[in-house]
Amino acid sequence: ISSTDVLTLEYQGLAWKALKKTINDQVKKVNKSNVPKIARKLFKYNIIRGRGLLTDAIIKEQITSPSNAPVYAALILLLTQNSHKSLNELIAIQLLRVVLDNYTDDNVKLAVELLKECGEKLLQDNHQELDSIFVILENLLPEPSLN
Repeated sequence: ISSTDVLTLEYQGLAWKALKKTINDQVKKVNKSNVPKIARKLFKYNIIRGRGLLTDAIIKEQITSPSNAPVYAALILLLTQNSHKSLNELIAIQLLRVVLDNYTDDNVKLAVELLKECGEKLLQDNHQELDSIFVILENLLPEPSLN
């Protein structure tokens, strides 16, 4: 492919569609046993350029399969450990809300781990939303079903 071909709108559109399909396919494949493998595969693609695509794919799958929220949170955790630029902070907030809405001991632990990894970024970029997550956690403290 010549450099002039790469600059065409048609080529850019095709490259964007291919990136979207690849990201969607990887997010659809993620499960408990392959989270690190999928994270590594996603890093092979330009997820900084396609961070909106990644965010949309994770949110879409999370809505489709809410019981897999911990898997998506683990994927985000791995991705953010390696590149804080790749994900929009809103996906972390949305996943925290889903995980805490369906709270269990494991989900609360997962939320805490996600906050350890993303909390500083959330504090910088979305302080009000982070405060609302801490209010939810504070309200869960007296919950007798949690250890």
